Amino acid sequence: EAGVLFAPGKAANAGGVAVSGLEQTQNALRLSWSREEVDEHLTRIMKQIHQSCVDYGAEGDRVEKGAPLFQIDPEPYELARRQAEAGVDLARAVDRARQTSAGGHVGAEPHASSG
Repeated sequence: EAGVLFAPGKAANAGGVAVSGLEQTQNALRLSWSREEVDEHLTRIMKQIHQSCVDYGAEGDRVEKGAPLFQIDPEPYELARRQAEAGVDLARAVDRARQTSAGGHVGAEPHASSG
């Protein structure tokens, strides 16, 4: 009603939110991306946000209650999920291999002889 632009503020804030999400992804997957890699991911995300603004809005448009503001591409999230699952599978396989090589007693303290 007041004619205040709403979307640009949300889009500007999205960069900080996206970087926070990238940081969480690195932590969850135990990754360490270079500054350049983070910038590449952020650039891709911000381009998607811009495209969503173009796809869902036009100058002078009003956002009606319940109208979609954006569409999330599920592919990057699915890839991250599959990578995380692969990491868990690998960790389990390594753990099983360690248990097998240790005779099933991973981390067991040697028994002190009595006497």
